[in-house]
Amino acid sequence: MRRRVPTVAVLLLMLVAPIAGVVPSAMADETAPPAVDDDIRQRVLDSVIKGLDWYAETQNVDGSWSASVGVTGFIVICFTGAGYDHTNGTVQRALGHLRNFYNDDTGILADTFPNYETAISLIAMAGAGDPEDADKLEKMAGYLRQLQFSDDSEYNKTEPWYQGGWPNYAG
Repeated sequence: MRRRVPTVAVLLLMLVAPIAGVVPSAMADETAPPAVDDDIRQRVLDSVIKGLDWYAETQNVDGSWSASVGVTGFIVICFTGAGYDHTNGTVQRALGHLRNFYNDDTGILADTFPNYETAISLIAMAGAGDPEDADKLEKMAGYLRQLQFSDDSEYNKTEPWYQGGWPNYAG
């Protein structure tokens, strides 16, 4: 049995890499001054690589890391943020897991927060760049658009949380 991936570990990896200036070389601006000194940058990069290696080693056979589709999506985002794409084996397996929850009508099926899980999966799948997912991504985005609050929504538009966002629960 695989260990569960702590949500904090996922969020930390997602936050630390950009803060330390660790970006894929294709995205790096060679003229920009370094965000941090080289020693710190290298130590952070080593930590990110160690974290990604740990994720790769602890991935479940079905491509997931958790019962939550969102957690798997967040981990894919960690990999794509480090420059990996749909051709990487770990990312491929995770994308396969996310696709198992895809539904033409409702985006990503999830028991609790389908809007959240669809949004995270959309970001993960788009970042992985598999051209075969283009139609799925369009339908997922369409699902999220139709959930967005509009001026015709039944919600109290004077509430500060309104602002054209999405409901917390779209089930």
